[in-house]
Amino acid sequence: MTVDQEKTIFNSIPSLMPVEGFITRGFDASSLFTDPHLGMDIAAATGTPVKATADGVVMFSGWTDDGGYVLILKHDYGFISVYKHNECNLVSPLEKVMKGQVIALLGNTGKITSGAHLHFEIWRDNKPIDPILYLEEIGNNS
Repeated sequence: MTVDQEKTIFNSIPSLMPVEGFITRGFDASSLFTDPHLGMDIAAATGTPVKATADGVVMFSGWTDDGGYVLILKHDYGFISVYKHNECNLVSPLEKVMKGQVIALLGNTGKITSGAHLHFEIWRDNKPIDPILYLEEIGNNS
């Protein structure tokens, strides 16, 4: 495998922290039938830049009642990343994004929110994954 191929694989895996802030709630699928939390919440000031955690394509950029302004990115190897409660989205559907690119500004939008924060999810092969496992395993928390 060449160095370029390794870089492509690395950049396709959601391993970059999407925003600088404090984790206020973690992943909890144990309450799947009552109150699941299929991602992690990161608190920061409204307007803080939100970054793509991996190279990908914007599959959804719009409004949902519960999540407010939401972005969904599709990545290689079956990965999807989800970014909720944005103040505004800065990318459009079918747009290609690069790992580290600013894609939104953190906000407090939607019905299910408790102050300015990013709700961030990682899915692989249609199953939710605890984001902190990938972020720690890759060792890239900046």
